[in-house]
Amino acid sequence: MAAEHIYNDVTRAFLSNIENGKPVSPEAAARYAKTLGYAEEQFIRLALQDQMRRAGLKYEGAVRHLVTVPP
Repeated sequence: MAAEHIYNDVTRAFLSNIENGKPVSPEAAARYAKTLGYAEEQFIRLALQDQMRRAGLKYEGAVRHLVTVPP
């Protein structure tokens, strides 16, 4: 049986994983933020903050989009 999708890229299983404290990669966070119409920077920051918390590191950080200038 195919996964039941709420949006194009967000499954009920994924939402359940988040609700139950499973880690989310920064890549997945960016993808889901875009799918749900939220700022990618915010979701990425939360994913990285969670990784640092899980590692026992008492740091926080900021995320900003880098603009690349063509040569």
